[in-house]
This record gives sequence, C-alpha cells and structure tokens, in this order.
Amino acid sequence: RCGYCAPSPPVPSRWVRGQQRAARRGLWAAGPGAVPSWCAPLRRYRGGPGAPPNPEAVRGAGTWPLPATVSAPQPAWPCPGGAEAEPAPRPDALQRGYGVSPENIILYGQSIGTVPTVDLASRYECAAVILHSPLMSGLRVAFPDTRKTYCFDAFPSIDKISKVTSPVLVIHGTEDEVIDFSHGLAMYERCPRAVEPLWVEGAGHNDIELYAQYLERLKQFISHELPNS
Repeated sequence: RCGYCAPSPPVPSRWVRGQQRAARRGLWAAGPGAVPSWCAPLRRYRGGPGAPPNPEAVRGAGTWPLPATVSAPQPAWPCPGGAEAEPAPRPDALQRGYGVSPENIILYGQSIGTVPTVDLASRYECAAVILHSPLMSGLRVAFPDTRKTYCFDAFPSIDKISKVTSPVLVIHGTEDEVIDFSHGLAMYERCPRAVEPLWVEGAGHNDIELYAQYLERLKQFISHELPNS
C-alpha cells in the first residue's frame, strides 16, 4: 500500500523490492490503471528525486499533523490499487484521531499529488484546497489532444473539480515542461470556488517555489482570504 493508505499492515520486504523495481521502470503494480514512464513524479517522494522508499516513513505519511495544513503525499512506490483507491487521511478521521476540525484543514497537492487531493476535496469539505501544477487527467498529459474523459483514464481530476465546495487556489508555471500550463488553466476555469490563481511567468514544473510570488500568494490566501483567517 502507498502513503495514501494509512495505516498499513507490515509490508513484506520481497513485495517492497518488487515495487521498487516497478517504480524504476516507471510503472505502477500490474493491473488496471498502470501509469506509463512519462509520469516522472511517480518515481519521486518527499525525500527528493530518486530517494529510496522508506516503508516505515511511508506507512505513516498518510497523516501529517502539521499546524495548518495536511499535505497529500506522493507515493514512494506504486500503489496496487491506484492513487485514488483509498485516499487518506479523511478530514473526519483527522478530527477523531487528532482533534483537528475540517475548517482547520488545508489540502495541498502538487503535480500527481493533486489527483488524490481533488478526489478527497470532492467528497469532504475543508478550509481550502491548493493545487500546485495540477493535471486534468493522466490521458490528457500523455496525449495532449485528448478532449474527453475515457473510462480507462486513470486520473480524471477535471471531472471532479466541479464537485469541490471549498475555496481553491491553483498554482501553475507558464513554462511547465511536464504538465502543460493549459491543465492548470482548465482546472481553474472548471472550479466553482476558485480564488485568484497564481500563474508564475517563466516557471517550469519543479521550480515554482523559487519565485518570490509563490510564498507571497500562499500567505495572502491563508492569512486573508479564508473565512477563518
């Protein structure tokens, strides 16, 4: 199981090694929704590009008791059920386990991490949602001319964003070389409660944090634009 599926039972080391090999090949575990090698973020975890998976860290990564935000982590290795199979943590679970009420939870997803973030936000209300370099769907990234969602499209965030009732901040670089800027623009236009987005002129997929307006926009959004700020 991946970092979204917490808590998890002990993971056999043989299974972990097999998943690591699959990750290096750029594929999720065999089965429906396997993701092709173009999706480089699948092979990255919070430890940085190419960091080896740590089963103990990943099993606890689904719930991060941070002061104001709960980040939807990217999987350290392929998840047999897919990124949306069992998204965690749920806002009500955080309330029961940590006493954190939904109005104090901000969901933050980056790149393919926006997939479980949108899925979670479409089913549970929270204080806010931040989508950093989001994708419309997996198929639309691999085949940019795709104009509709097919039944085998693994990550149809574009069809779920309209169900999100929380305020949504969309952030995207105009020169994104992995997920085209048009994805962020489409997600923003489809979102019913989108706030003023942040389009970072000249930024790519992995360097938005280096631009001063990134932190400035986050501070403005969290401190002044949310109902409880």
